[in-house]
Amino acid sequence: MAGAAAMRGQEAARYTGVAIWLHWTIAALLIGNIFLGLYHDSFGRPVTAWMMFVHKAVGLSVLGLTLVRFAYRLLHRPPACDPVLKRWEQGLASFIHWLFYAMLIAIPLTGWLLSSSNGRVTDYFGLFEVAPLPVPRSDDLNDLFEDLHEWLAKAVIGLVLLHVAGALKHHLQGHRQVMGRMAPWLYRDR
Repeated sequence: MAGAAAMRGQEAARYTGVAIWLHWTIAALLIGNIFLGLYHDSFGRPVTAWMMFVHKAVGLSVLGLTLVRFAYRLLHRPPACDPVLKRWEQGLASFIHWLFYAMLIAIPLTGWLLSSSNGRVTDYFGLFEVAPLPVPRSDDLNDLFEDLHEWLAKAVIGLVLLHVAGALKHHLQGHRQVMGRMAPWLYRDR
C-alpha cells in the first residue's frame, strides 16, 4: 500500500502527459529547425530551397505549439519544484522556462517578419499559404530581421545547452526524479 501511495506522489510531481508531449515535440522540432537554419547554405540550390521551405513551416509549427503550451501552462499549474533544488536553482529554472516561452515565440516571429519584409508568403508544408505580416518591403528591415532571427537562434542554442546541463547535473547527482518529471521513462521507482 505504501508503494502505491509513493507512486501516486511521484506521478503528482510529474508534468501532465499533455505538457510532456508538447515539451518533447517542440524540443525535437526546435533542434531539427536549428540544424536546417544553420546548414541550409551548405547544400546546392534545390536542397537549400527545400530546407528553407521545411524550416519556415516547422518554425510556424513551433510558434503554434508554443502558444498552445503557453496557454496550457497558464491553465494548468505545473508540479511544485523538487525539494532537492536549492532556492537559486528553482529561481533559475523558473527564469529559464519563461525565457524559453519568449524565445520560442520571438524566433519564429522574426523569421516570419524576415519573409514578410521581402513580401513573401510562407507555404505551410504545401497545405496552405500563410500571408506575410503587415510590414513594409525593405532591405534594411530584412537585414534587421535576419540579424535578429540569427541572434535569437544562437541565444536559444545556449539556453538549450544550459537547460540540458541542469537536467543532467541533477540526474548524475542521483536525483533522477528531477529529470523524470518531464521524462518519466528515465525514472523508475526501485
